Amino acid sequence: MIWILFAAISALLWALTSNFDKFFVHNKKIRPFILAIFNGIFGLIALLLIPFFGLEIFSPFNLFLAFLTGFLYIGFLLPYYKACEYEEISRVIILWKMSPVFVLITSAIFLGEFLTARDFIGFIFLLSAGILISKKKNKKHFYLGIAFYLLLLSSLISSFRVTIDRFLYSSLSIISVYIWTRIGVFLASMILLIFFWKGFKDTFNRITIRDKSALAFKSLIDLIGLFTIGLAISIAKAPLVSAAINALMPTFTFLFAILFTIKLPGFVKEDISREKIIEKLIAIALVFIGIYFLYMG
Repeated sequence: MIWILFAAISALLWALTSNFDKFFVHNKKIRPFILAIFNGIFGLIALLLIPFFGLEIFSPFNLFLAFLTGFLYIGFLLPYYKACEYEEISRVIILWKMSPVFVLITSAIFLGEFLTARDFIGFIFLLSAGILISKKKNKKHFYLGIAFYLLLLSSLISSFRVTIDRFLYSSLSIISVYIWTRIGVFLASMILLIFFWKGFKDTFNRITIRDKSALAFKSLIDLIGLFTIGLAISIAKAPLVSAAINALMPTFTFLFAILFTIKLPGFVKEDISREKIIEKLIAIALVFIGIYFLYMG
C-alpha cells in the first residue's frame, strides 16, 4: 500500500533530523523552548504552497482543530527535546515507540477505528522490535529514568495530535490542512516567544551562521516529513501509520547515528558495540515482518 511508502519516507527524514535535535540540544545547549520556537518560525515556509495550490477556508470547528494540532505539535516537542539532554538519540526514539499504543486507544475512542487481526499481528511485531532495542545495556533491570517519563508525556500528546490529523486529512484538502496546521504551530511558538524572548535572542546571537543554516536545513526536512505523514494518515488508519513510523524510526536513527559516530564523532556519539548492533539487526527483522502483516492487512 502506498501509505507505507509515505510513512517510511517520514521515518527516514525524521531519523535524520532527530540526530540534529540531539546535536542542538546536547552539543549546542539550545533549550527545548528555544528550539521549539525555531521550529514554529521555519514552519511558515509552508505558506509558499498557497500560490500554487490555494488555501481552503475551513469551518470554525475544523480551523480550531487545525490550530489545536499545531499547538499539540509544540506540546509534544518540548518533552522530546528535554529527553534528548539525557539519553542517546536512538534510545530516545525507541522509547518514543509508546505513542502507537496511545494512538490506538484515542483512535478507537474518537474515530471508531479498530485493527483487523492481521493489523494487530503486524502491530505486535512492530512494538516487539521497539521493546527489544529499548533494553538498556549492562543493566539487569529496566530503569525508568526521567527520559522515560518525558517521552511518556510526549507520546500521549502526540497520540491526540495524530488522531486529530487523521480526522482532518481524511475529510479535507491535504494541502490546506498542512498549511493551517503549520500556522497553528507558528502561533503556538509565538506564545512561547513572548515568555522566552530574551533566551531566543541570546541563542540567535550566540550560534554561528553554520548553526543557523543547519537549523534551517533540519526544519525544512521536518516539514517534508510532516507533509508525507499527512499523506499517509489521509489513506490509512492512524494507529497503523503511527506504529509503522515508530518502528522504522529507531532503525533509521541508529543507522544515521552509526554513520555520524564514525564520520563525525563530534556531532553525535552512539554505542556501536557488537551486542548493540546484533540487537538492531534482530529488531530490523521484526520490523519487516510487522510491515508485511500491515501490508497484507
